[in-house]
Amino acid sequence: MEMTPVSPVTTLPDAWLPTVDFDTLPATPEAEAPATVILPPTPLAMPEIGALAYTLCPTSAEFLTQCEEPSAGILQRRIGEARIPADVQAELVYYPDTVNFLAVVGAGLPDTAVLLPLWMRIAKAMPRADLRVVDERALPLLERLLGEEAGVDMESAELPMLLVLDEEWRFQASWGPRPAAAEILLDEWLMQHPEYEALAEAEEGEGAQEQEAWVALTETLFMQMRVWYNSGLDADAAREILALLASLLDVPPDMDTL
Repeated sequence: MEMTPVSPVTTLPDAWLPTVDFDTLPATPEAEAPATVILPPTPLAMPEIGALAYTLCPTSAEFLTQCEEPSAGILQRRIGEARIPADVQAELVYYPDTVNFLAVVGAGLPDTAVLLPLWMRIAKAMPRADLRVVDERALPLLERLLGEEAGVDMESAELPMLLVLDEEWRFQASWGPRPAAAEILLDEWLMQHPEYEALAEAEEGEGAQEQEAWVALTETLFMQMRVWYNSGLDADAAREILALLASLLDVPPDMDTL
């Protein structure tokens, strides 16, 4: 039987050609192209921003290497003196949560010199704690780290201040600028030296004589604070900070011994 070859392209008769104008037909839902959805860019997660900002802050060791005299020598003297009571240290060793401390200090403040070494000892006693140190020059970085939700006005805060951040670098609490018992002692000292605050306010713009007087009084106050803290304020500050940390736990430890 003879087969008639078929052309690969077959021309249809005119009667078979479509007579419907498809351009006039309404588009069916299936035929419509899906609407383009433009999604906003994925924001950087706040914990990642917090981690970056926190790691940019100096460690306590790095901060000490950046200090100039006489501040460096003053801090080194206090590092050898600061003490934590044994019962407080035992609580700190077994503190269950991760804590990221941030010490915000003021250059030339006697409170900074006496408290920073104590904060260093507290952080070192806690296996799950870290401590970073910034001064007032790092306030823009600090504001980014804390975020608006923290509600901390660093511009008007009295320094030094110890900030407590959780494992995701979110602000939890703050302590400072000194233990409650120190306020009475400091008020009494300032009453005996009324010129100190006046010199502190004028120190930046006044002459060399005023600056020397302010530096001398600051050194006197620091020496007095060393006596106060070595005589009991170290323990008071450590207990207040431990109580603050305990208040952040879901189930606070037994604080009867504090």
